[in-house]
Amino acid sequence: MARPIGYAYMNEACLCNYQRHSSQINPGTNFEQTGTTGLWLVTTNEIPNPINLNIEMRLNGQIMQRANTRQMIHSIAATIVEYITEWIPLKPGDLIATGTMGGVGFARIPPMLMKPDDCGN
Repeated sequence: MARPIGYAYMNEACLCNYQRHSSQINPGTNFEQTGTTGLWLVTTNEIPNPINLNIEMRLNGQIMQRANTRQMIHSIAATIVEYITEWIPLKPGDLIATGTMGGVGFARIPPMLMKPDDCGN
C-alpha cells in the first residue's frame, strides 16, 4: 500500500452557483484556481500522531471552522489510501484532499460566502 510522505493543508474554495448543477459537488470544486495547497509539506516523521491534529479555517481573522483530525469519518491510511489505490495507482507527488470539516459558509444562517477582497488566513 502507498504510504504518505507528509501532510499539507489545502483550502478548497468553490463556486457555489456551480455546486448546485448536479447532485455531486464536483462541478463547483474543480474550477481552475479553486484549490490551493500550503507552502510547506510537513513530513510524516514530524507529526507523531496525524489522527490528533487541530485544524482551523479563518476568514478575515474570524474563526469560521474548527475541528480535529480524530473527527474524520474515514481514516487516511486504512480507508482513504486503500480505497483510492483500488482504482488508481498513487505516484510520488500525488495529493489527496480528504474533505471538509463542518461549518461551511453556505450552510450557516445567514450564509457566509467569501467575497473578492476577503482574506482567508
